[in-house]
Amino acid sequence: MATEAGKAGAAELWNQLLAFFENASIKYESIYAPNEEGDYLLRTRFRGDDLPMEFLIGIDANRQVLFLKSLELVKVSEDKLPTVAMAVCAMNDKIFDGSYALSLKRGTVMFTYTIPFAGSLIHESVLMQMMAICNQTVDAFNDKLFALVNGMVDLDGFLKMINY
Repeated sequence: MATEAGKAGAAELWNQLLAFFENASIKYESIYAPNEEGDYLLRTRFRGDDLPMEFLIGIDANRQVLFLKSLELVKVSEDKLPTVAMAVCAMNDKIFDGSYALSLKRGTVMFTYTIPFAGSLIHESVLMQMMAICNQTVDAFNDKLFALVNGMVDLDGFLKMINY
């Protein structure tokens, strides 16, 4: 459970985040603001070079973290989980910020990026950088991952596509 200071910091960051979205003319949908733990969450969409991208952006008051998660990039069938697990490892090896994760239970791949904010606010330029990194990273891999999951390319072809 978040402390009162944690909840206050999360509320202040939430207001800053909403102002950033308004100033940048980024459309969003608030999912909860706040929930009973003092957490906040919104959803936004971007158009990549090839596929649309949808993200959840949230504030965890207890952990004092701002996070961005791509929504389900692909749905992976059970027989393809080992191949996609290797692809996720290769994608993570190619990036510096954030990480991809494969949920074996749900069969989904998501991208996550976090920034701690304990005792501070996050400058607007950092928020802009966070959005840019997430958009660029997801856009760089989503079509290739889609091709792998849908049998348009095998793992070796996927690795060549990402210059691994």
